[in-house]
Amino acid sequence: FMENRPELLACVAAIAKIGAVSALINTSQRAAVLRHSFELVDAKAIIVGRELFSAISEVESSLPVSSNARFFFDDADTLLSDVDPDALPDGWTDLAAVQRKESSENPGSTLRSRPSEAFCYFYTSGTTGLPKAAILTHGRFMKAFGGAGLACLQLTPRDRAYVTLPFYHGTALVVAWGSVLAGDACLVMARQFSASRFWSEVRRTQATAICYVGELCRYLMSQPESADDKNHQVRMIFGNGLRANLWAGFKQRFGVDKVMEFYGSSEGNVGFL
Repeated sequence: FMENRPELLACVAAIAKIGAVSALINTSQRAAVLRHSFELVDAKAIIVGRELFSAISEVESSLPVSSNARFFFDDADTLLSDVDPDALPDGWTDLAAVQRKESSENPGSTLRSRPSEAFCYFYTSGTTGLPKAAILTHGRFMKAFGGAGLACLQLTPRDRAYVTLPFYHGTALVVAWGSVLAGDACLVMARQFSASRFWSEVRRTQATAICYVGELCRYLMSQPESADDKNHQVRMIFGNGLRANLWAGFKQRFGVDKVMEFYGSSEGNVGFL
């Protein structure tokens, strides 16, 4: 339960390496819906960022209670600093501090993962009731890695992919992250989407690719036109849901050469190239 930050991806990878499953909680969930999401997957442990700790406090009774079940990341550069012990919530472990004492070698369990096993759970939107957990397997992640990453997007070590979408959903976590890994590229994570700051951040980070959902493009098109609209290094945008009435106009206004659109679902139950 963290906003977009590198620690989230480190945790998802680490959990997969030991053969466990990440349940990626929507960061906007609160109260009864948040409690439901924890109880639905019978969580054995929780990792939370300070930025969302107040929301966690609302569902205290639903959190795992065994020893070593509650891990905390400060909202800071966790590679450089530990949480002040006086500021660490009672009953929580500073994960950034304890991981420094551990081996950096891959655990042997990485050799025993199988494509059919669960890699993570994504939660549906809950538009017809409470959210449900959709299973993404290791095999489906690898299909996105190979199909979207290696075969289609073909990012390179010279590329920087700018992603403002939430990493608790598949477009960011599977397609964007998988494609970045496949191409040995750089991932630029934004905490949250901002239409007004979007292109200035793209320029500042020298991004060459952008991951989108259709609504993101609509918000950008709704912003006032600027002389800087084409002042960037982006050569490609990739994602899903870009409507036909925006597609050509977006490319022309912002000077983007290539749109890589895919069609899919949380489950990713079929793919074609």
